[in-house]
Amino acid sequence: MRIAFLCKRHYMRKDVIVDRYARLYEQPHQLALRGHDVLGLCLSYRGTDERDESHPALPGKLRWIGLAPKLGLDIFTYPWRAEVVLRAFAPATAGIVAGCTRGLAGSSSMPNTSES
Repeated sequence: MRIAFLCKRHYMRKDVIVDRYARLYEQPHQLALRGHDVLGLCLSYRGTDERDESHPALPGKLRWIGLAPKLGLDIFTYPWRAEVVLRAFAPATAGIVAGCTRGLAGSSSMPNTSES
C-alpha cells in the first residue's frame, strides 16, 4: 500500500530526517519494514536545507522529502509545493502526525465547546 506521512521537520530540537528521530521517523519506518511504500513529507518552518532521500526499509520503500520555505514570496507557495509532492506520490492513505495535526486537519473535526 502507498502511504504518505505528513509531519513537521523539527521535533524536540531534532531533525526528523537527519537524526531519524522519535515516532515521527519510526512510524513510517515500521510501515515500510512491513512492505509498504511510504513517503515521509516533513514541513519545516525554519531556514533549513531541503532533502529528498531514500532510507533502507526492505521489503518496503521509505522516502523522505523535507520542504522548507525559501526567502521572499515562497512562503505563499510552500503549501502548494507540498500538495504537488503528495499528488505525484498518489498515496492510498495519508497520516498527519505531531504538532501539525490540528492546523492541517482543520479544527472542524474538533468539538465546539464555545457554544452554551
